[in-house]
Amino acid sequence: MFQKDTSIKAEYKELENYEKGGALTLYIQVEELQKWYETIKDKTMVIIPMHKTLYGANEFAIMDINGFILTFSDILE
Repeated sequence: MFQKDTSIKAEYKELENYEKGGALTLYIQVEELQKWYETIKDKTMVIIPMHKTLYGANEFAIMDINGFILTFSDILE
């Protein structure tokens, strides 16, 4: 998905100081999202805790060791 600079920086505060072209986010759909969240939440940097989105998905986001933002969702359609 493509997202406007202002929109993505509002959603992911960690990107506020990034210039265009300097960031990458990955959106990953998984089964058993709550179980996955409970498994990794204390082992990584959770930047957006588990929440329900406006479009009905449960999601959370982490920052990996390379600074990439990984967003996990349970919508599998």
